[in-house]
Amino acid sequence: MSTLSEQNNDYTVRPVTPNPTVGVVINSCYGGFQLPNVTMRRYLLLSGIDYIEEEDGCFYTWTEFGKEQVCIDTEDLKFRSNPNLVRAVSETIKKPEDNTHASKIIIVQIEKGVKYRIREYDGFESIEIFDERKWAIA
Repeated sequence: MSTLSEQNNDYTVRPVTPNPTVGVVINSCYGGFQLPNVTMRRYLLLSGIDYIEEEDGCFYTWTEFGKEQVCIDTEDLKFRSNPNLVRAVSETIKKPEDNTHASKIIIVQIEKGVKYRIREYDGFESIEIFDERKWAIA
């Protein structure tokens, strides 16, 4: 996309720089948000979190209190847009079979700085962008 610059009668064509975007990870099917273990391993590695994986498929870390399960709040919007998570998903989920049986994890790019939330119905998620022109105050 290009634009004409009319400043100082300069009519040269200049490319329009797109606004930067941020990746947000959502589930795009009915079922629920669930990361495959390979994606979780990659996320923990990128985040610098030392872990062990047990036979039950759960991830644990060692703390001063002993072995504790790695708990991540998947409803947290900061987690869903975490650059390490976005990178882990992009590196490990390349085709439908890479997902779990109950999820289809995708990355949605949204413009940096906009207000958004994740809408969910029966596990199927979508991004809702706040637009002041479409919202009213009672």
